[in-house]
Amino acid sequence: MTIWKNVGYYMLIYLAGLQNIPTNLYEAVKIEGAGWFKTHYYITFPLVGPITLFIFVISIIQSFKVFTSVYLMTEGGPGYSSNVLIYYTYEYAFKFWQIGKAAALTSIMILTLLFLVSIVFGLFGKRITYSVM
Repeated sequence: MTIWKNVGYYMLIYLAGLQNIPTNLYEAVKIEGAGWFKTHYYITFPLVGPITLFIFVISIIQSFKVFTSVYLMTEGGPGYSSNVLIYYTYEYAFKFWQIGKAAALTSIMILTLLFLVSIVFGLFGKRITYSVM
């Protein structure tokens, strides 16, 4: 649900990135005789790579921020079926008053988030180029 909520925002970021690609690159590739696939494979995708990395990282971070929708719609759902880790943290902190467990869960979430983001940077960061030339 969180990813679908932000699709328009991500689309605007991609649109800005696509409009930032110089048109003379496409003209040069067209003169060289490259087709649609090679144009996008060698020009568009590498130049939109940093934007894809940014959107990937932002999507991971946004997926951890689902407390509001769970709390407002279901409050954990029937039989805790729609609980997420952040809602458990909220319950431990403000319903059960177990601040230590809430702090531990928050630390686990932060470490998990850092681990996932470092994996994304490790996998995709080496292939990203930040300049045209």
